[in-house]
Amino acid sequence: MKKAESWIYLGIDQTGAIYQNGRQKGQPKPLPSCLIEKDQIHFFYLKSLSQKDIESHIDRKKFKRLLICADCVLGLPESMSLSWRQALSQIQNFDAFGRIPASQFFKSLGKGKVPRRAIEIECKANSVFQEKPFQKNIQTGTFRLWKEMSKNESDFYVPALEVQKDPERLRIYEGYPSLSWKLLLSAKKRQPEALRVLLQRKGIKVKFQSEHSRLVKKDPNLADALLLALTIQKYRNDALSLKPHIEGSILGLKHFQKMEKSK
Repeated sequence: MKKAESWIYLGIDQTGAIYQNGRQKGQPKPLPSCLIEKDQIHFFYLKSLSQKDIESHIDRKKFKRLLICADCVLGLPESMSLSWRQALSQIQNFDAFGRIPASQFFKSLGKGKVPRRAIEIECKANSVFQEKPFQKNIQTGTFRLWKEMSKNESDFYVPALEVQKDPERLRIYEGYPSLSWKLLLSAKKRQPEALRVLLQRKGIKVKFQSEHSRLVKKDPNLADALLLALTIQKYRNDALSLKPHIEGSILGLKHFQKMEKSK
């Protein structure tokens, strides 16, 4: 009997940063990404969040075994009575990328209010609708990923929000890197420079080589991408058993809450 092929895991760290000069003015910078296949780590950068760009790094034949965890809000407060797909349909009305269109988009959705999802309240996470202090990373990054997904809407589905209708679509889940550092590595803050030691200390069996240390030192966002990939790997069963809800779900949150209560 042929042995079943194992799952593979992709962590994507969001960025809303844009190029300021030259021919790429106004275009978003590449997405720091990490693929885990068995115990192998592969760092790379995605030009955009689309099947086409993912396929440039991962064989399409493996897509059915691929689970994606992204640093991106996937869901909206239930009080808004607006689905994530409905929000995606509105995002193309906002030009370009970066802080200004992101702020305008979420302000229009929230009609000037700052609604929060129940899970954001639970884990004390900021809302993409929050303006003060300005949510530079999560707001602009989420706007960027939503906008790219809206251009390739049939490429993905979000199990925490919707029932699968097309098995060819990639499965994408919401992660929270700060939570993952605490939950997986018991690190109170991001420590990219200590990542090799922390992985060894926790007995996480991935082959983190000296080359990986060099890349993470150069770009700490790759460390967050690795933590997201490790999160979807560890909580795969949770991810596969999620039931859709309008507000979505943050991977690992319930385990973090149990850990905190046991202290």
